[in-house]
Amino acid sequence: MLLLLQFFPSDILAHIIPPCSSSPTSLLSMTLSIYFNDLTSLVAVSICVKHSFDYERILHYARVITAEGRPHICVRDKMVDTIYQLYSTRYNLHKHAYQHPVALGVALMVEDAIVMASDSLKICGKSIVKCLNDMEAYTNLHDGIFYLIRDSNDWRLEEARQLLKRIEERKLYQRVAHATYKKDECQPSTADLEEELESCIPGRKFKLVFRQRDFGKKIENPVKFIKFYAKRELNRVQPWKDNSLLFPNDFMDETVSAYCISGVVNSEVFDEAERIFREHGLKVSNLHD
Repeated sequence: MLLLLQFFPSDILAHIIPPCSSSPTSLLSMTLSIYFNDLTSLVAVSICVKHSFDYERILHYARVITAEGRPHICVRDKMVDTIYQLYSTRYNLHKHAYQHPVALGVALMVEDAIVMASDSLKICGKSIVKCLNDMEAYTNLHDGIFYLIRDSNDWRLEEARQLLKRIEERKLYQRVAHATYKKDECQPSTADLEEELESCIPGRKFKLVFRQRDFGKKIENPVKFIKFYAKRELNRVQPWKDNSLLFPNDFMDETVSAYCISGVVNSEVFDEAERIFREHGLKVSNLHD
């Protein structure tokens, strides 16, 4: 289902994934929630990503304090490092799991298959694109689309069907170059990079994927949006004080990856793709990062 969210209009997404509540009592200044804590911990354990935050300890030291005419759920000032570790774990999960090169490659293949089938595949008598404006058909946009395409006998879906079979056979799009850059640095041109990759490496086709990774508040330190209280002033809200020398200066980076979507991939392809990335001023990263 997560792979299909990118096709949903923003007004519908707002109902599926509602924004932070604007109710008078904001949970940890509307940036933390029990769901966020619990889900992050669950996913981290499931994929063996170590984390050092203790959400039960955060909840133990949480209390409601009224400030500026509205109640806020605040935490003890000594919990700053624990909350920072929570957001740090979020970044690491995006880096090592949600945006893993294999996961992105599979997502690309599913996306391409759905685009190939969008005009021919009918859901409740409507094409996938038209389903977005029909709630009855829209509710049928789920993981079953994968199998609907794969098991179809319609000759118009043959190309999409073969692409999905490649996923099952692990013949995936392969990442051949990867680079990380900061938000304030110049973003490489998609058209220029793809054109140069295909001209310098004949017989292959490439697709670029751009992604962001952050701590939850884009370029901002998310901890500064949390309200705290001190041991000796239990009913007084205190803003975060930047006294730590260990917090990083940057809280967001961006990545660009080149995937070979057709043709044989060998060591020469990797070397040439990385060379092209460097010529465009990109700092090539380890492909396993």
